[in-house]
Amino acid sequence: MKEQIISTKKAIYLNEYNILLNKTAYLPYSTGLIQAYAQTRSVVARNYEFKPIVFYRDNPIKILSLYDRPHVAAFSVSVWNEQLSLAVARLVKGKFPECLIVFGGPSVPFDATEYLDIFPFIDVVVKGAGELPFADILERFTESRDFSCIGAISFRDWANGKIINNALERN
Repeated sequence: MKEQIISTKKAIYLNEYNILLNKTAYLPYSTGLIQAYAQTRSVVARNYEFKPIVFYRDNPIKILSLYDRPHVAAFSVSVWNEQLSLAVARLVKGKFPECLIVFGGPSVPFDATEYLDIFPFIDVVVKGAGELPFADILERFTESRDFSCIGAISFRDWANGKIINNALERN
């Protein structure tokens, strides 16, 4: 009998729900680039396991059933998938309250104060290109939820309850 190997790495779920044309969906190219870049960082490679990217539009409950002990759930948000992304993120945070919820993509606001107020289940919003900030977030999250050293993000500061909007430039 084969012995089952249990990974000690923390699970990352990336979500980019794309437009369906008949039974075909666009592949999540931009999310794939973000994952590929993050995996070049040794801290990320040692500590995290990327689960298959979720890109088919489906019922939020069915999408949630794909999750198993997520440490990070990240969503690439566009006009056509924002409502589904919000619904899934709300369910993920409800079932896994310690999971870090990260939103990025073309439809997130640059000043995300109001966005984070309206959607308290979102922890971090990445502004602009996501490769560098997302990898930085993953590295930092191995130690802390304090993302003040990372530029181009807005985040919920759990220590004092405030929402922090970091500059668009990287620190």
